[in-house]
Amino acid sequence: MSNHCLVTGASGFLGKYLLACLQQKKWGARALVRSAFNGALSCEQVVVGDLSASAASETWFDGIDTVFYLAGTAHLSAEAKQYEEDHSAVLRLARLAAQQGVKRFVFVSTTKAAADPTVNVCDERWDAWPTEPYGYWKRKTEEQLLNIAIPHIALVRPCLMYGAGVKGNLQKMINAIDRGYFPPLLNTSAQRSMVFAGDVAEALLLAATHSDANRRPLIVADKEPYTVSDLYAAIRNALGKAPAKWHIPLSWLQAVGAVGDSVKTLGVPFPVNRSVVARLTENVVYSSDKLQQLG
Repeated sequence: MSNHCLVTGASGFLGKYLLACLQQKKWGARALVRSAFNGALSCEQVVVGDLSASAASETWFDGIDTVFYLAGTAHLSAEAKQYEEDHSAVLRLARLAAQQGVKRFVFVSTTKAAADPTVNVCDERWDAWPTEPYGYWKRKTEEQLLNIAIPHIALVRPCLMYGAGVKGNLQKMINAIDRGYFPPLLNTSAQRSMVFAGDVAEALLLAATHSDANRRPLIVADKEPYTVSDLYAAIRNALGKAPAKWHIPLSWLQAVGAVGDSVKTLGVPFPVNRSVVARLTENVVYSSDKLQQLG
């Protein structure tokens, strides 16, 4: 195995962890970025290119045997059309990769490619289709990738990622706690799965090289889940803040979520809604036992 790869979304949060991991493992990496990048990337070559149908280039695959597909909209609040466009871009690149003889294609999906679990601990056997657009189009992408003639296709489903440089809701939470805007959360037993981005990078390499990772979804999660109240306390501690002396009651939090939904119908942005409250107070725990069995 020659281990020369193309990485899309290379300048993003997970991309930087993956490039560092590839460099450590002595993989040759070509990073594909959408625009000129003002920082250093840990790779042999940086290529500026667009994933649209008119811009995709066969030359991206010269000497490449593996594609790591990390590009795409990484949050849950975009318009459905954006997720559909991401879906089309993945399939377009995969078909072009197949034509150029690429042997392995690793797609970074999400645990949202299945509906939120109703079981205590969810693994790959949980197969319910998601109802929101982000997860729906990820699932559609997974299914249609399997029809493309690439010998090894890996579908990797990370849960919520953390690590230096994280963006999205976790960074918003950290910033809000730092500035004193985030009220102390109630002590709750509700657990959420998370995963360190560096471990996801390691999982992507394993999924690319292990034959048992071919054409099957693989969940990536830390072995132990986290309670939101413990996470809140840990962030306060890391920011040098004293432990909270009071906690917002659950009924208050739910009331604020209801207000947020009502305000949203008026077209006014509001940081909290029922969906946000659910993510803070309900169990969503994933198992990565299958991935761990692969090594």
